Amino acid sequence: MLKSLLAATIFLHALVGFAAEEDLLKISPPKAWGSWMIQGSKRIGNILLTSRAPVTDNNGQWKETVVTFAFFPIAKGESTISSLIQVAKLENSVCEGMNIVPPKAKKENGFTVSYMQTFCPKHRGLGQGRVGFYKAISTPDRIFVVGTIKVVQTESFGPMPGMFVGDAVKPIRTWQAESSEYLASSVYACPEVSSKRETCSQ
Repeated sequence: MLKSLLAATIFLHALVGFAAEEDLLKISPPKAWGSWMIQGSKRIGNILLTSRAPVTDNNGQWKETVVTFAFFPIAKGESTISSLIQVAKLENSVCEGMNIVPPKAKKENGFTVSYMQTFCPKHRGLGQGRVGFYKAISTPDRIFVVGTIKVVQTESFGPMPGMFVGDAVKPIRTWQAESSEYLASSVYACPEVSSKRETCSQ
């Protein structure tokens, strides 16, 4: 359903009427970015996808992206796990030889939260690989998935899932650690717009 959205690096820039869907999602730019810009946003069915990139002049060739998926209203049987699996299927549809670290749900401050990692040795649209780290949060009436994605040279992937080789090992591991910290500490959701931080997810 969203295959073309993840395959592209440039999204539609029509944002009118979309902001309300993410009012309960609290996110800020990764520290290394300083600030960010919205590449684009689009609604397909009950899902709103928004893509953000660092505010730098790279002629549209961003190596890192933060994507958000807002599932609203929640479909019958939808969960943080099923939402992440949908995202994984979308990535797999444009990837050769993708592997994932399967998500597991847990409770954080009364919210259901799940994490997932993806490893794509070769993205068909980019001709390079990608690694992704995703966090899903379930609120009373919607589910949010926030993902950090990094473009990685195909030759940096090792023979085993999640394995990297050569000079890419250290920077990728550093990025993974920074992404984990970012998703855990800077991405959360609240039950209502004016909620106090202690009533929100972790």
